[in-house]
Amino acid sequence: MAQSLDVNIYLPERLVATKSSVSQVNLPTIDKGYIGILPHHTQVVTEVGTGVLAITEDGKTKPDEYFVSGGFAWVGENNVELMLDIAEHCTKINKTRAQKAKERAEARLAAKTHSEKESVDIARAQAALLRALQRISVSERHGL
Repeated sequence: MAQSLDVNIYLPERLVATKSSVSQVNLPTIDKGYIGILPHHTQVVTEVGTGVLAITEDGKTKPDEYFVSGGFAWVGENNVELMLDIAEHCTKINKTRAQKAKERAEARLAAKTHSEKESVDIARAQAALLRALQRISVSERHGL
């Protein structure tokens, strides 16, 4: 029996990463918080939330981390397929761009009104704010 996982990370337009010999994957979900996946995990399909995807390869103590948001994860017995809307390696995050996105989202939320169209804009601004805050947090943790 295999004692490791194979992991593939896809965006709609390309393959982001392929990793083999993975001992653990931690990923954010929409409604269950983070889930940890080890070899021989039961099969599951889950919606991916906004946060940090951590992939620990065999023999390494520090995980390889990606900022992710939206999409789905399919977990098989010894493989994980991630079809994501956003996936950025944590070392590639542009903190300045994230800070500007945070400021734009906060400005939209501060100027909110109560029409139906505005409620859609508010939800988008809240989602954008969450993504920006997560990117800033991750970039600071990685010293960017």
